[in-house]
Amino acid sequence: MDKVRETVWVLPTILLIGVIVRVWGLNFGLPHTECRPDETAMISRALGFFSGDLNPHFFIYPTLYMYVLFGVYAAYYGIGHLLGTYSSTDDLIREFIYDPSHLYLINRYVSASFGVMTIAVVYLMIQRLVNRQTAAIASLFLSLAYLHVRNSHFGVTDVAQTFLIVTAVLFILRSSEASQPAKIAFQNYLYAGIFSGLAFSTKYTSLPLIGTLLVAHSLKVIQERKDWKDKIIDNRNLIRLTQGGLVLIGTILLVGAIALTPEFVTQSLTVDGKLENAERLPALQKILGILGGASLGLPILMQVFRFFGALLEPNLYTFWGGFLGAFFMGTPFALLAPKAFVGEFSSVIHAAAQATHGYYLGTGFGYHFQFTLPLGLGWGLLIAALLGIMAAFKFNVIQSTIVLTFPVTYYLLMGNSFVVPSRYMIPVIPFACMTAAIVVTLLVEQVSQWQLLNQFPIRSPEKFLALLLTTLIIFPSATAIAQSDRLLATPDNRLEAAAWLRQNAPQNSSIYQTGLLYGQVLVDRSLRQVLEHLKSPQINGAKSLIAQLLSMQNDETEPYPQWDYDSSKGEFYFAQKPQKGLPDYIIVQKNAVDSEEILETSIAEIIQKFYGLKRSFQAMEIGNPQNRFDQQDAFYLPFSGFKNVRRPGTNLYIYQIISSNQ
Repeated sequence: MDKVRETVWVLPTILLIGVIVRVWGLNFGLPHTECRPDETAMISRALGFFSGDLNPHFFIYPTLYMYVLFGVYAAYYGIGHLLGTYSSTDDLIREFIYDPSHLYLINRYVSASFGVMTIAVVYLMIQRLVNRQTAAIASLFLSLAYLHVRNSHFGVTDVAQTFLIVTAVLFILRSSEASQPAKIAFQNYLYAGIFSGLAFSTKYTSLPLIGTLLVAHSLKVIQERKDWKDKIIDNRNLIRLTQGGLVLIGTILLVGAIALTPEFVTQSLTVDGKLENAERLPALQKILGILGGASLGLPILMQVFRFFGALLEPNLYTFWGGFLGAFFMGTPFALLAPKAFVGEFSSVIHAAAQATHGYYLGTGFGYHFQFTLPLGLGWGLLIAALLGIMAAFKFNVIQSTIVLTFPVTYYLLMGNSFVVPSRYMIPVIPFACMTAAIVVTLLVEQVSQWQLLNQFPIRSPEKFLALLLTTLIIFPSATAIAQSDRLLATPDNRLEAAAWLRQNAPQNSSIYQTGLLYGQVLVDRSLRQVLEHLKSPQINGAKSLIAQLLSMQNDETEPYPQWDYDSSKGEFYFAQKPQKGLPDYIIVQKNAVDSEEILETSIAEIIQKFYGLKRSFQAMEIGNPQNRFDQQDAFYLPFSGFKNVRRPGTNLYIYQIISSNQ
C-alpha cells in the first residue's frame, strides 16, 4: 500500500516542481512589452482576429499558436464581459494600447502550461519504453532542464511546438507495435498524424516528424515481414493509384521548379508586376525540384522493391489524413491564400541558409553542441544524454530507434542552418532527458550489484543511488534556473529608468532613445506610439490590428513624446514631422548582447555639446567574459554566468539638455 501511495505522488510532485520554476518570474519586464522579442507579433495577430479578419497576413510562422491564443483571449473577454469589465471588444483593444500586462501574462501562462504538460508526456513515454522509475527520472530531468524552463517563460511558439512533437512521437511509438488490433492501430496512426500536423502548424521545423513516422512504419513492416505477400496482393489497386498520384505530383513539382523564375512570377503571379525578395526564388525552386524528384522516384522503387509496396497499408493514409487535416485546421490560409503562404514559407527557408541573422556564429552543428546544449542542459545532463543514446538500445532496439529518430534528424536539420538561437534546440531537450534517465537506470542496476553496498545501513540502495546520480546530474541545470528565475523576478532596468523619468522629467518633455526598440525605455504608452511599434520591421505587427487602431486614432497628448532621428538629414522627427531644436532628454542604451555597438557619431557629438548626464542605470557589467549571451536573440539577460548582473535589461544613460544653442 505504501509503495502504491508513493508511486501515485511521484508524477504530481514532479509536475509541481515544473510549475514552480516556470511561473517564478513569469511577469518579467511587464508592463514593458518588448522585453521578450516576438511576443507582440503573436499577441497582435491574436487580437487582430477580433476584427473578424481571420487571415493573419503573415506566414513566417504557421498560425496555430495565434489561433489558440485568440481562443484564450476570447474566453478572457467573455469572462470580462459577464463581469462588466468590457462592453465591447474595443475595450479589449484599448487594454492592449494602454495597459497590456494581463494580455502578455496570459500568453506566457499558455506557454508555461505547454511546458508542464510536456513533462507528463515524457513520463508516459518512458514508462512505456522502460519502467516507472526511469520515467520519474526523465520527467524530473525535464522539469529542471534549464533551457526548457527558461523558454517556458516566453509567450512564443517553441515550447508549445515541443509539447506537440513529444506527444506525436508517443503516438508514433504506439503505432509501431506489431499485431495490434485494427481499431487501435487506426487510432494510433490518426493521433500520430493529428499531433504531427499540429506541431507543423505551430512551427515549420516540426517536419522531421514525418520521417519519424516512416521509420516507425517501416520497422513495423519488417517485424511483420511474413505478411508482405498478403499486403501486396490486398493493396495492388491502392499501389497503382498511389503510383499514379505520385507521378502527377512529381510532374507538377518539377514543372514548378523549372517555371518559377523571377520573370515568370513577376509577369504571371504578381498583381502589380513587382516582385520583392526575388533572391528567395532559387531556394524554393531547389526544394520543389527535390520533392518532385522524390515523388517521381518513389513509384519506381515501389515497383522494384516489394518492401515499398508493403509500406502502403491503409494506416499510412490515416496518418497523412490526420497530418494534413490538422495542419490546415491550424493554418487554413495556407490553402486560402497560397501565394502569400508559399512566398513567406520560401523566405523562411532562404533565411535559414544565410549567414546574415544577427551575429555570424557558424552553423548549428558546432554552435549548438559547444554552446546551446552544454549551457542549456548542463554538462552532466548532456554527457548522460549522449551516453544514453547507446544505452537506450539495451531495452528495446526498435522502440529506441523510433524515439531517437526525431531528435537526430531535427539536429541535422537545424545544424545545417546559420540561424542558431538557443530556442531552436528546445525540441531536443525532452529526448535528451529521456536518454539521460536510461543511463541512470543502467548505472544503478550495475552498481547495486556490488557487495560493498551491503555494508552501508541503507534501506534501499537502488533508490539511494538513483537519487544521488539524478541530483548530481541535474544540479548545474537547477542552479542556472535559480539564478535566471531570481533575476527574471527582479524589476527590469528599463522599468527602473521609466519610473525615474515619470517622477523627475516634466510632462511633455521630449525624449530621443538610441539602439533597438527592444532595449529602449517605454515611459508611457499612447495610441500613436503603439501604432509606430506595430508598423516597425522589428515588431511586424498584425495588419488587421493596425487597421483597428487607425480607426480609433484621436488627438491625445502624449505625456512624453518620443522623437526619432534621421542621421542623413541631421534632423529630429516626431510623428513623422521635422522638429525644431533638440529633445529635452536623450537616453543612450548599451547592452551586453551587442557590447561592441557604437553610438552614432552625430548623436555623440550632439550629446557632448548640448547635454549633461543626469542619471545612469546599470543592469550589469558589460564585457564580463563569464557572462555568455544568446547573441542571435535580443533578450538582455545572460544565458549563463550571471556575474555582476543586478537585473535584466540594458544599461541606460539619461542625458538632459543644458544648452540648446546650436
